[in-house]
Amino acid sequence: MIEYIETSCIGKKSEDLCEDGFFAGNGFAAVVDGSTSKASRTYHPTMSNGKLASTTIIETLKQLPSDISLKSLCEHLEIAIRNHYDTFGVDNQDVLLHPENRITASAVIYSDFHKEIWMIGDCLCKVNGKLYTNEKPHEAALAERRSQELSRLLGEGHTQRDLLENDLGRALILQGIIDSTKGQNKVFSVVDGFPIPTELVKVIKVNKGSEVILASDGYPELFDTLEETEKRLAFIIENDPLLMNLHKATKGLRPEQTSFDDRTYLRFTV
Repeated sequence: MIEYIETSCIGKKSEDLCEDGFFAGNGFAAVVDGSTSKASRTYHPTMSNGKLASTTIIETLKQLPSDISLKSLCEHLEIAIRNHYDTFGVDNQDVLLHPENRITASAVIYSDFHKEIWMIGDCLCKVNGKLYTNEKPHEAALAERRSQELSRLLGEGHTQRDLLENDLGRALILQGIIDSTKGQNKVFSVVDGFPIPTELVKVIKVNKGSEVILASDGYPELFDTLEETEKRLAFIIENDPLLMNLHKATKGLRPEQTSFDDRTYLRFTV
């Protein structure tokens, strides 16, 4: 039985535009992080590709039997996203060859029946204080490259305000981010309408009586309470808004945003 302690989902701009989401059910608990689109178009008339992905995954979880296997769950999530390609007349050859155009999300899902956490993509979790991550293999190198570029630009006279408004560091690594999508469900797992190899899904066993935290990577560091986690995020944003020192990331704070990314936190006992 899942007993929820804290739930929070906060958009970097607004609730309407937030591409994160969570599901707090009886059989499943999940945090879903819709990927910021690199595509040249959106498919849904009112939602970004990332929000469409997270919304679709959550709606799918609501309909699945609690005893579903990991393999079957992956198949259902694949089909749910692929149905959008059919609905919106997406060129299958285009999304096959250009994964940056896919409707994509990461998800961390707790199955109460199996007493397991399934990490599909780069969300975070904690079990009894132990942190588990599932970072994409390219992420740290790209963040480091962006940090070095921002340091160079600051040294040449650019101001922090200039770089917050026009993130030239991200511009430098953007092609690398796009290129890295070619590893989707080949090198790392995501939900994107294509088969999810279960061997790329990180599985964590959870004992009865454990305290679990699921979160999106909008939190640079994950603490045992939402208050502590938010406090650390606020410190980083105040002291490193470009996210190039205290927490090296592939993007920084934008002037119109309250944080560098959408963020979700779900804490419960089982």
